[in-house]
Amino acid sequence: MFGALCMKAPNGKAAAIFWKDSVMFKLAGRAKQEALNLDSAQIGVHLYDSHRPMKGWVQIPFKHSAKWKRYAKSAIENVKGK
Repeated sequence: MFGALCMKAPNGKAAAIFWKDSVMFKLAGRAKQEALNLDSAQIGVHLYDSHRPMKGWVQIPFKHSAKWKRYAKSAIENVKGK
């Protein structure tokens, strides 16, 4: 996806994309809100936006890498039933 390394659920849907010094996760519900609340710095966590918002994709920078595994599991759960 976008020429970047990505993690896919068993159904083939992308759940996480490695992008520069961050990972974008396809999150929903509580996991999405928790991720967006990690910090509010301009270079911090935010919804991914490349000229148009991509629904549910949250970009989490390296400074929160200790939480990436948890969000990866949430992202897999989010996309595997779709």
